[in-house]
Amino acid sequence: MYILKSRFLSITMAFSTKPLLLIAASILLTINVSYGARHLLGTLPDLPTIPGLPKLPEPDIPAIPVLPKVALPPILPSIPTIPTTPKIPTIPNIPGLPLSPPSKTSP
Repeated sequence: MYILKSRFLSITMAFSTKPLLLIAASILLTINVSYGARHLLGTLPDLPTIPGLPKLPEPDIPAIPVLPKVALPPILPSIPTIPTTPKIPTIPNIPGLPLSPPSKTSP
């Protein structure tokens, strides 16, 4: 009897955690998207400052230099491509047989 109860409990717990995880994931995703949108628009509020502490200087991050694009030779030699169109098998011409099926003509 104990085994059945514990199995039932574990099964119900397994089924009840999936919706909770889905709800938590959707809430976190909403918060993340909202924060990212406000960051892009520049509408995030400034961080609160404590009056007694000195303000830290802004970090001096140098701009990343853009290197010119240089055309490099290919590493591997060019490989010939295999044609992808399938070969249509040809039917040999047998004497006495018509080459094409008879066409339907209206009377």
